[in-house]
Amino acid sequence: MSQDYKDYFIKDGRHIGDYEGMYRNCPDPWNIEALGLRLDMLAALLLLDFLKGPIAKVLDLGCGAGLFSLEVIRKLSKDNKDIWFLLSDISPTALRQAEKRLRTSDLGERGRKEALGKAGAPPLGEAPPDLASLYAPEADFLPLDLRTLPKDNPFSGKGFDLVVLAQALWGILEDLEAILTEVRKSLSPKGALLISQHFPGDAQEYGRDIVRDPEGLKGFLRKAGFKESHSVECDRDFNHHYGGLWRSS
Repeated sequence: MSQDYKDYFIKDGRHIGDYEGMYRNCPDPWNIEALGLRLDMLAALLLLDFLKGPIAKVLDLGCGAGLFSLEVIRKLSKDNKDIWFLLSDISPTALRQAEKRLRTSDLGERGRKEALGKAGAPPLGEAPPDLASLYAPEADFLPLDLRTLPKDNPFSGKGFDLVVLAQALWGILEDLEAILTEVRKSLSPKGALLISQHFPGDAQEYGRDIVRDPEGLKGFLRKAGFKESHSVECDRDFNHHYGGLWRSS
């Protein structure tokens, strides 16, 4: 099997979309591990400072292996321990990687210590608690193909305070407006959508006839009923990145 993620993602102007195969066979899809916490991620994280009101429920759609997800969790749970995160991705392998990342992070280690402290020593003869399954903050992981949302949206009416959609555009492009409409239905009345997205420009053939740049994406978001609250852009000359915080209009 190929270790080039493009063989599973977008190749020769076509969307392949074999994300499970990609995460199984490619050590580092999109070179995300090698690049680490990039400028575009840091810029998107800044937008979380503009969230208003208590944040109790967060939905991360298309979380992948969870590098950006962990940073969102770290930032939002810093001063708020009563917060629940639901991470979702089409690839079960990616979800397992994301869960491992959280459990083995500083947040996971802190959670295990807190859980052990609360549980105390088990009674004589009883097994100790499964600390591998106890970590803070509270997070669950759900396999889901975003392209199914227009037909079956399990999040509709669930009142999430924040939905994260990071680097997911090219995988949902063919039904973008309908999917974004369902994402809006998943938000609480004062909830927000955090978008983080790269635009390779002429380097990518696929999808340019639908969305070429951030302005094209914004048009779809407005059609789906969103209103832009705050935004940030960087690397306009190379691998253009857009980060935006959107609310239901």
